[in-house]
Amino acid sequence: MESHQPWSAFLVLSLCAIHFCRGSDLITADKDVSAFDGKTAVLKCSYNGSREINSVKWTNKSSNVIAERSRGDDFLPDSRIKFVESSEKTNGSIIIDPVRMRDTGTYTCGYDVQGQVPMEKAITLNVKQDSTSLWKIVIPIVVIGLLLSIAGIVFFLYKKGHLRKAFR
Repeated sequence: MESHQPWSAFLVLSLCAIHFCRGSDLITADKDVSAFDGKTAVLKCSYNGSREINSVKWTNKSSNVIAERSRGDDFLPDSRIKFVESSEKTNGSIIIDPVRMRDTGTYTCGYDVQGQVPMEKAITLNVKQDSTSLWKIVIPIVVIGLLLSIAGIVFFLYKKGHLRKAFR
């Protein structure tokens, strides 16, 4: 029995390394984020460890880098995307303003930290159509339709002579 104890300790340590002590557990991020088309979306992601951060990188569903901060320098190829202003160096959250329907999808927040394997968390962004913007289109169309209908009825009654008799 004693000869199996070193193997048990090895097994426990291996399980810890594989399942319980993952570096990605040091990242806090929202799993799902919803925003309305044309509004602002905030994708939250932060590192909770004590080691120095080399960089934080965001990629989109196509694996394109959409934001990267490395030792204070920001790479932001899309002017709609910015890092959240924060005094905390561990905060890698980004803002997309304005967010568009085409932005819907999965994003990955990744941290490269000294002495650790790079860590990542996936965040799903769901962009919804703003129902108030739909009404901004529907209401004028309905009003114009009603006005044209009234004008058509008045014209029809005038042609038939019903309005001419009423105004004599």
